[in-house]
Amino acid sequence: MTEQTMTLPAAPPIATQEALHAVIERDLAQLDRSLREQVETLTPAQRRTVPGTGGWHVDAVCEHLCLGNEFYLRAMTAALDAATRSARSEATGTTRPASRQAAVTPWRPALAGRLLVHALVSPRRMPRPAVLTPGPEPRVQVLESLLGSHDALRALLQRAAGVEWRRVRFSSPFARLIRLNLGDGALVILRHGERHLGQVARIRATILS
Repeated sequence: MTEQTMTLPAAPPIATQEALHAVIERDLAQLDRSLREQVETLTPAQRRTVPGTGGWHVDAVCEHLCLGNEFYLRAMTAALDAATRSARSEATGTTRPASRQAAVTPWRPALAGRLLVHALVSPRRMPRPAVLTPGPEPRVQVLESLLGSHDALRALLQRAAGVEWRRVRFSSPFARLIRLNLGDGALVILRHGERHLGQVARIRATILS
């Protein structure tokens, strides 16, 4: 038997923070459009219909995404606030830890962020933190809440335009030893949403067949 070694996925071809921001804005807009097309065209009863194969209904998937986004946005906001305070406190010195110094800002994922995003775009199943399991009754207007969390991400990234995202670091809300940067966190929210958009489409096809 030969020993198998893990080959890391190739780094995404995004070299600058500005390019990453544009990709996130573009793909978030497409995600929002697709969610509306898939969910808003269902009746309230259809959105709460569990497919014959079992699992979650459409609103439960949206609730799961809301929960995940809330955890990440809290962690990312706290990290940005800390980085902003650090930059202000160093404003009279020679260095500014998270402040952007160049017109074009380099960006690269943290190793953990790179692996996590790769896992999210892979068809393989992933373990789910128990706190992200939706309850029996999703929140009222769950789709609107989900889309609102995307707006909150947009606002956070806009506020962070003047700092280096790769230097704004935080621990994963679900695994403290996993360290990510601000760009990683934004990509996790985006790709997680896209992953479950596919699930919504499959549920929709099943209940409408």
